[in-house]
Amino acid sequence: MADFDLAFRRCMGHEAGYADHPADRGGETWRGIARKMWPTWEGWARIDQAKTDLTGGRVELERVLFADPVLDRMVKNFYIIHFWSKIAGDNLPDSHLAEEMFDSAVNLGPERPAAWLQAGLNILNRRGSLYPDLRVDGRIGRKTMDALTAYLRTGPSSQLVLLLNVEQGHHYFDQAMRRESQEDFIRGWLKRVSISKRGGLDDPNAQTEAT
Repeated sequence: MADFDLAFRRCMGHEAGYADHPADRGGETWRGIARKMWPTWEGWARIDQAKTDLTGGRVELERVLFADPVLDRMVKNFYIIHFWSKIAGDNLPDSHLAEEMFDSAVNLGPERPAAWLQAGLNILNRRGSLYPDLRVDGRIGRKTMDALTAYLRTGPSSQLVLLLNVEQGHHYFDQAMRRESQEDFIRGWLKRVSISKRGGLDDPNAQTEAT
């Protein structure tokens, strides 16, 4: 079964500590939490207090914030409530898939990877012979979980992970093509897409599906 702490640690490897990039539409961020998108998050009060108390720069600020256990709990609770629970992380039967879904949800919102999962399940159901097509609505409910369980009886999770990465990569490509300013982030985004990350098809432990 999926493990939030493991998924969280892997996801945070992609998220900066403190950032305030002028081209980032989210504005000021702490561990991936954007202030413009989440202005009422309780952690901002502790961050603002730390900025007031300190005389040093970003390095000193990050050192203090990373050492704050209360802020750390606030960050984890934020991600559980707004992302892990929205992808039904505790109920996902495959840890590789859960990590992929969670990381994509954090970066792109939970509805988009949930819809990609549903679409992926639809094209892997052998024209409906394994389970019925799902409505692609970005909400993971009982029918989606039943379809996922049915798929995993016959196919590897790595196929779904690859499909999610294909959709994710296309989204980033489209964003950079539409807005030149987003080219500042494309290299970091692509690190989240690589199929060589855990669960990808080149994983030596991945199953192979019979044709």
